[in-house]
Amino acid sequence: MITTDSFHIDALKEIDAISLSEMMLANHHNFKKYFPITLSKNKSVEDSLNFIEEKNKQNQAKSEFTFGIKDKLTSKIVGLIIIKEINWETKQGEFAYCLSAEFENKGWMSRAIALTSKYGFEVLG
Repeated sequence: MITTDSFHIDALKEIDAISLSEMMLANHHNFKKYFPITLSKNKSVEDSLNFIEEKNKQNQAKSEFTFGIKDKLTSKIVGLIIIKEINWETKQGEFAYCLSAEFENKGWMSRAIALTSKYGFEVLG
């Protein structure tokens, strides 16, 4: 887990299904263009449970790493950050990320990308 004064970045857990689904649905208009598949996989709590299970399997297989960004005060999911398209030979990958509209313009995503980049280099290699 990565912790700042405002948020945590951590692997998704079953307990996150409710807040993940709520966050995705509340930001439907913002996410439908760039996150249509993720949005479609989180339309209900049950869908989010399945999504979390799928993402944790990908984390374990080291094919993709999906993390929740959690508000430190409420522990609710307010965004996602994903390391994907990983090429282990060239040591490269891509980021995908989304953040709830109410948490935009606070510097959270810039900090989350920086911290996750550091994690990628130092922990994942």
